[in-house]
Amino acid sequence: MLRGSLEELQTFISGVASSSCEYLLSLLQQKAVVAEDVKGTVLKFVELLSANGKLTHHSLSLADKICTKALSNMAEMSDLEWRLLNTVMSSSTLPSHLYNQLYLYRPDVSIGYRPGLHEQYTKWLVNYWYLQSVSPPTLDWMQWYSEATDSLSVMYRDDSCVVFQCLYIILPQLKTGAVGDAADSMLAKIEEESNNSHYLPLVTSLVECVFSVRLLQREEVWPNLSKVFNVLYTRAEEKPGVANILSRQIHRVVCSHSVTVSLLSHWLVQLAMFGPIHNKAHRTVEDAFTFLEETGVLTEAKLSAGEKRVGWDISDHEVRVLAVDSAICLCENSFDLYATLHDILGEISQAYHSLLAVKCYSNFPNAVSHRQRHRLLCLLLSLLSFAAKETKIQTELLSFLKSGLQKELQPSCRHQLEWVFIYLMRTSPQLIGTWLIEQMEPGLLTTEKASYVCSMFCIASHVCEHQVNDSSHLQQLDIIQSILPLITPWGMSSKFHMRIHAQATLLKIWQHAKDCGLREELSYSFPLLKANMEFAMLSGTATEKNSRKLLENFFYFKFDAVKDWSLEAIFSLWPRLLSMANGEGIPYCLFGQKTKQAVQEQCFHTVLRTCDPGTWHVKVKEGDNETEGDFTEIQRKITTWRTINPSLDCLEEFPANQSIRKDGLILVTSLIEKLPNLGGLCRTAEIFGVQEMVVNNLKLIQDANFLSTSVTAHQWISMKQVPAHCLPQYLNAMREEYDYTIVALEQTTNSKPLTHYDMPAKTLLLLGNEKEGIPAELIQLADVCVEIPQQGIIRSLNVHVSGALLIWEYRKQRLFEQEVSATTS
Repeated sequence: MLRGSLEELQTFISGVASSSCEYLLSLLQQKAVVAEDVKGTVLKFVELLSANGKLTHHSLSLADKICTKALSNMAEMSDLEWRLLNTVMSSSTLPSHLYNQLYLYRPDVSIGYRPGLHEQYTKWLVNYWYLQSVSPPTLDWMQWYSEATDSLSVMYRDDSCVVFQCLYIILPQLKTGAVGDAADSMLAKIEEESNNSHYLPLVTSLVECVFSVRLLQREEVWPNLSKVFNVLYTRAEEKPGVANILSRQIHRVVCSHSVTVSLLSHWLVQLAMFGPIHNKAHRTVEDAFTFLEETGVLTEAKLSAGEKRVGWDISDHEVRVLAVDSAICLCENSFDLYATLHDILGEISQAYHSLLAVKCYSNFPNAVSHRQRHRLLCLLLSLLSFAAKETKIQTELLSFLKSGLQKELQPSCRHQLEWVFIYLMRTSPQLIGTWLIEQMEPGLLTTEKASYVCSMFCIASHVCEHQVNDSSHLQQLDIIQSILPLITPWGMSSKFHMRIHAQATLLKIWQHAKDCGLREELSYSFPLLKANMEFAMLSGTATEKNSRKLLENFFYFKFDAVKDWSLEAIFSLWPRLLSMANGEGIPYCLFGQKTKQAVQEQCFHTVLRTCDPGTWHVKVKEGDNETEGDFTEIQRKITTWRTINPSLDCLEEFPANQSIRKDGLILVTSLIEKLPNLGGLCRTAEIFGVQEMVVNNLKLIQDANFLSTSVTAHQWISMKQVPAHCLPQYLNAMREEYDYTIVALEQTTNSKPLTHYDMPAKTLLLLGNEKEGIPAELIQLADVCVEIPQQGIIRSLNVHVSGALLIWEYRKQRLFEQEVSATTS
């Protein structure tokens, strides 16, 4: 009956549709084996049921049955049922309840039934279910790949995600060239949506598809994967959240699936130093939460309890945290720890030296290259426990550290390199004799830069101090007796920094030798050194003063490179102590459990939490010469929570600022026409505590040109409207009724220089028009005209600049009066 021609079948269906549908349903329910020729006819039957855009009652029943089975028990779906479902779903009149069933697959998207719009999505959703249920050898994967890439060009925005999910299954079955082409097609698709809210969901689907476990295990496609990673990593610098998606997927494949391919090392190092200079809106979120953490609103306990902050999914911190977690998991899961560490160390070394090659004018403290080097060394510090187990890695690491100390200019990074040195010497004492003492031989040190020599002294002081506690009496004495003769001659160096570091190191070692009962043996071996140390330790000497100042630095004072090796010290305390920019510190509780097991959580010496940052001297290259800059006086970085525009509801929180405006300067700007000048004057007036600002029309303060320069200053200062033609009456009233002195800023025959005029406390400052100045009739009403002394050829200053100078002069005179009054009292 079902083998007839298409025309006959159509005629037959029109008469006995009910019995035919019942027959099909019974076949499917009984799981009967259906012959291939019957399958073809059944599909034609279903197509006819869906013909002309209208499903019959019985075909709806069939569709409902198949949808229900697909959603409830996908594993038992037969090939015929999958094909039937795909055919039925192509109908543009599918009822809304069936669409709603299918959209349960995307619980994060609330979409109702929209006829014809999501036909491609429905088709590929069914295809995705089907691909999950079949074995790979049974399909023509190239044909599936071709259809998928063709569909991407016509899919509607985030509906493309389901095609990406199908490609997740298809790509591992393709050859290398097809994988690269598919990746390019997907990248092109997400770039089309780069400026709307669908971008990040598409990136998520792309990342899960391309960086799947099965593709990562195919070495021949690594160049294609690296291309995708590089494109997304570059995009992440301007699109918050992209790097987070990358780091989550890599963390997932490393920690959940134990993938340990060498390609991951490069990606993890890139993610570990991620953190571009974001736009103002993103910095506002980052710095606001940094403020909450610093003030204790977001405590370590709350964060460790799982209270992730808002915006964490686009935070640079999450990227770096996951990168460190992944690197530690990579080492723990590796069957060849040396090979894994060799790859990671090689990537760190290459990236670090590339950053050191950045031109000197970009190498100032907290520049991007400086921050990235700091982050790379944080990653290296977190892996020290693994490096200490591999002798060959220690040799490679020492070579990298030496090269870094020879080239690094930033004291913060130098201290991190020194920390790694000290940790290796402490955990592998044989390196003291085989490496440290050899490197400190006079023939080698005399050819090095002063900064490198001082670092060697610092390392030696830590090694001697703590080796005293770790070794036997004879070993302790032998180490100190080997190092002291190498340092002593440098105490008489002609270079101040070398000399003072050598003297501080000798003082530190000598003091610890006394504490540990080794002073007598050392005094016998070094009688001249004993006399020198006793003299140097006398209070008041220049040597003692300078050495004590150096030894007060937190790195010399109460810091143990092994005991204080912790997540808290590496990621939280040291960024503050090294004067890194706001936002570089990461709360240690945010790291994963495996990281907390591999690296201790909290710092041993709690005094480090209250130490002050050190005083830094940074060398900057100028041609072939080196000059030292003192960075004790550095720019006080803007803290965003102080620059966020506050609401008027917060006015009562600023009593100090309000008290200064009860009685004082009134600024009259009714003659000024240009809105940028008015906005700038408003901002200046608010900053220096002007009591009131008078404008020609209050509607002007809502103009975009005014707001662009005032930045909400008009909300924090009294604004009054006095039209220009009403100024004579206003000025007379302020003088007669409120006892104000009218000061006009204008060059006249009797004007006084600003430097020779003492402004009364109640001053009304009148500013003129940009072109015409102050009209003659208003000049006659002024009590005094003041002019700004000039040295150049140009006749006048911009009215905004002129007004700002007078406002500051008024405020300066008031501040001087307050200082005199305070001194007298």
